[in-house]
Amino acid sequence: MERREFLKTSALATGVLATSTGLFAREQKSKKFIIDIAYSADFRSAKDLKFYTPLPMPSAFQKISNFKLQGNFTSHNILKIQDSPLLFAQFEQTAEKKDLSLSFVLELEPYQAKLDRGENSQYLKQTRYVRTDGKIAEIASLVKNKSTEQKVAFFKDYIAKNILPEQRSFSDAIKTISDKKNTFILSGESISANSILVALCRACNIPAREVFGFDITQNHLISNNKAEILINHYWQRMDVSQENSYDFIALNHLRDDFIGDIYTSSIHQTLGSIDGNNLKYYKEFQESIRLQQIA
Repeated sequence: MERREFLKTSALATGVLATSTGLFAREQKSKKFIIDIAYSADFRSAKDLKFYTPLPMPSAFQKISNFKLQGNFTSHNILKIQDSPLLFAQFEQTAEKKDLSLSFVLELEPYQAKLDRGENSQYLKQTRYVRTDGKIAEIASLVKNKSTEQKVAFFKDYIAKNILPEQRSFSDAIKTISDKKNTFILSGESISANSILVALCRACNIPAREVFGFDITQNHLISNNKAEILINHYWQRMDVSQENSYDFIALNHLRDDFIGDIYTSSIHQTLGSIDGNNLKYYKEFQESIRLQQIA
């Protein structure tokens, strides 16, 4: 069983899963959760093992407290890539079995659109999986002479009318999204209909980005992404991938980027390298994440 399969199975079976994104709350009140994460890796031949674990982004609507960390790592620190925090831990060949565990309390408040008058040209660029050419460019050409709000509304309506619900959902694996006529729209890893919305906005020169994280549903953590669109200097969060709204833990906005020496499409699970090789190709890695609501 590959690492991605292990994570998905543990999520469905025990309500435990690690992955990437902000608050998308159903109720207008705060909620508190205890999150416990544990890793173990048994690599007898490994000389150097590195873990990069995405943490919830600090914000007015998402706060961490009571952070605790244990393990036989050689060194650790909190890295910040753009606005996204990552726990970095490094193990050397001092112990065959490497262990790391962390726990924290996470308080979620209803998401509020964030004012941003900064420079956001990075959220206009085409990336490996957020394309602005082909069918995306064709759809974007339909909204000339419309306002930003009208363009976004048109794209949301287009996705709802032309893409089947099962095609809109998020997938860790590489997937292809087509419309009802089986016309190719977008293909990539860790994408959903929200990725299409982001791509369409960028194709129209509207800054847009994905936020990766977890939906909380029935005490389970389910990997997902959301779209964040810059409208009148405010980041508006949207989800066109599903009908229901869930509480959401936002991890990061990282897409198609290097984390350490590893190039990754997204980081909503622990990313690791073993003597320079990607951890996901190894089976001797175990991970568990538990969620408990306390308020």
